[in-house]
Amino acid sequence: MGLFGFEYTSVKSIIIFFAIVAIVGFPIEILALSFPKVLLSLDKITIKLAKVLFVILDTISTMFTMSLVDYFMESVSASDMSIFMISFIIALSSMENLNE
Repeated sequence: MGLFGFEYTSVKSIIIFFAIVAIVGFPIEILALSFPKVLLSLDKITIKLAKVLFVILDTISTMFTMSLVDYFMESVSASDMSIFMISFIIALSSMENLNE
């Protein structure tokens, strides 16, 4: 079975994959969110630059986490392009957390 470039043996394996990605990636994503917020609060960057920086950092951190989980999980295989696209979409959707 395949979905968005992910090859998996069962629906259960893809659910486990994303659950592990969420758990393992949580500390890294906290850093990706806090770094632009700190720079913004210190007036070192503008809100526009903070959003761009957040999207870049969040995309990279999610890509790293997904690649790491993909490497160790045999029942799921993902292409680099699919990992990038999913990571970028997740970063864009969580950008509103930066405004809080």
